[in-house]
Amino acid sequence: IVAFVEGGSRRKRLIFFRALFRIRVVEIVFHRLGDRSIQHVHYFVVERKGRTYGKARNGIVDDEGVPQVSWTAYDNGLNLILEYQEDLHFTSEGIVVVPLTETTPEETEAPTEPETDPVPEPINRAEYPKEQAGAKTETVLNAADFGVKGDGKTDDGIAIGRAIEAAIEQKATLRFESGKTYYIGSTDRSAGPFGSPFAMNGAEGVTVDGGGSVFRFAPGISYFALTANKDIRICNMKLDLSVSPYLVGTVKAVNGANVTYTTDMEPHQTYVDSRNSVNFSIKYNEGTQQRPHQFINTVQKTASKEVKVEYQHENHGYSVGDKVFLPNPGVGNALSEIMYISANTGCMVFENIEVWAAPSFIANVRENDAEIYFENVDYVPGAENDREIKMVSWRDGYHVKDNRRPIHWNECDVDVLFDDVFNVSSTLGYITSVKNGNRITVTQYELYTYGSFHPFSCREGDVIDVFSSKGVYAGEATIRRIIENPNGTMDLVLDYGESLRKMEEGWLVGNRDTCAPGSTITNSRFTGTFRFRREIRIENCVFDMLITWIREDGSVEGPLPGNLDYVNCTFNGGSIDIGAAGASVRAAITDIGFWGCTFNKGAHVAPGRNVVVTEADTWTEE
Repeated sequence: IVAFVEGGSRRKRLIFFRALFRIRVVEIVFHRLGDRSIQHVHYFVVERKGRTYGKARNGIVDDEGVPQVSWTAYDNGLNLILEYQEDLHFTSEGIVVVPLTETTPEETEAPTEPETDPVPEPINRAEYPKEQAGAKTETVLNAADFGVKGDGKTDDGIAIGRAIEAAIEQKATLRFESGKTYYIGSTDRSAGPFGSPFAMNGAEGVTVDGGGSVFRFAPGISYFALTANKDIRICNMKLDLSVSPYLVGTVKAVNGANVTYTTDMEPHQTYVDSRNSVNFSIKYNEGTQQRPHQFINTVQKTASKEVKVEYQHENHGYSVGDKVFLPNPGVGNALSEIMYISANTGCMVFENIEVWAAPSFIANVRENDAEIYFENVDYVPGAENDREIKMVSWRDGYHVKDNRRPIHWNECDVDVLFDDVFNVSSTLGYITSVKNGNRITVTQYELYTYGSFHPFSCREGDVIDVFSSKGVYAGEATIRRIIENPNGTMDLVLDYGESLRKMEEGWLVGNRDTCAPGSTITNSRFTGTFRFRREIRIENCVFDMLITWIREDGSVEGPLPGNLDYVNCTFNGGSIDIGAAGASVRAAITDIGFWGCTFNKGAHVAPGRNVVVTEADTWTEE
């Protein structure tokens, strides 16, 4: 926006640029000349996707040396006459930035873009600082006053629920004693589909301070269930299960798809049928975490500390004497989303939290319009776990989908998960019909595969990526209008992007504006596998890595990857798989950057088809 102030009235002109670069006003000076106030723009910053390329100063001054703004308007934007500062060495077609000594913009060719970009500046989109989260009053409630014992034996679940309700009503801080162990064996509270004594729905301005104590939950109860809240802070807790989610099995006998194990503890239940759910085992490899999922049909207790597992096929690869992580029947892979965080707004903060064990997914962070902070949140085996080999959980550490605002992780440590540490993406939409070329009926794909219709997460103005039924990228479009239908579907009226030629029934769409754009991951260490999509800055982190997927894979999640930067990170082992899953690809996967990173133990970037790698001359051998 270029604004002028003359005689007390304000005129605004909104300029749209077709190029990916924009000029941002960073300094404005007002001058008083007689009876007029004139606004002079002193400095501009040339930006692209949040990266700053340099500063420019006005290239025109009046007779008294006062900077003036000069421009020439075109159908596709605006040409500004500016003077380079020392740090600006970059421009692009669509925005012409010329030195003062040059002629008019019409006669000047834009300078050639350098072969490499400068190191990107930190993404700074934080609208809700973490200080905003927490109690809105000075009231402090003590959990003990509500009958909470913390002796490790008494079921404190119902009493904790009463204390949480009081904290919600008073927008207060609820404080637990330090050095205690709180056992949660039951609960009468829930939010969304999950029950938890810490469940909150529609609350605002609450702090829960666990005092650094241990909170031990019975199977089937979630640690947190938080829906439609605003400005919640949860801190200083150690979270554990009262029953281990895994058994350490030693192969005793193999008979085709049936494997008999001796186990290091008694199974929680005598029989589990997993043919209609997801359940698997993992072979233990000393010193190296692996992720070869061997999917299970049934688990049956056959004797004391002995189980027989029927696998889906005979090619499980297990031999007598192998050590294997087995799901404890009725606990491991039996409850999903032990930390459910959905549809919240404002600011949500989780800090100084340790998760010692979990049955399946740990944090399911979904469809939030809140800025979320995870500060010093560790997923590590508990100090009280003295077993021969250890693990934390069977599924994802952070399953992050359909979030509109940035999520920030700082000083976090994740170890021994048997699915992705991060999956930061958006849920795909399924096109059920196409009308008039640019109007589509769409429903959320994940639930559609289970036979139900649910609205696709989007808003007018969002940019969506379109994939064919085979997962091949077809192009992008902008949502111009949304019409919600009674059956749970919605109609989207679209403006096609330059690369999109058509859409068909059965194709899929992924939303670029709902994969937590602008997120940051800093000063942390992770072990496992990772799925990232776009607009994330990862800095000063260590990855003990099996594999990272940065892929155009329209059959699982979206959107198209891009604008993802690793800065000063160390990779120990594994590969970073960048590319496309389809056989015929027109995708442009751009702006995946590695700046000052170190690759050890064979770690490497593995670009796939149609991926162009540019190495900067300024990079060191690292």
